[in-house]
Amino acid sequence: MALAGGSTVRLNSGGPLMTVREVEGDTVRCDWFDKEGRLRKAEFLTNQVNEDSGGDKIAEILERIKAERQRRDSS
Repeated sequence: MALAGGSTVRLNSGGPLMTVREVEGDTVRCDWFDKEGRLRKAEFLTNQVNEDSGGDKIAEILERIKAERQRRDSS
């Protein structure tokens, strides 16, 4: 996995989508916003995170919006 500043990751155990701020050796420094909108920062080992674009979740949301619009338009 080639992590770099700006990459998006999640912990292997799940959790919020985080933005990589910096990678130094085996350490990844990440930023993310918690449920209350507060900026959080933490360090993780590279083997504790996986790259995740968040694209699957976005695609799922877009499909739900599209289906809802179709239902409204056919009413």
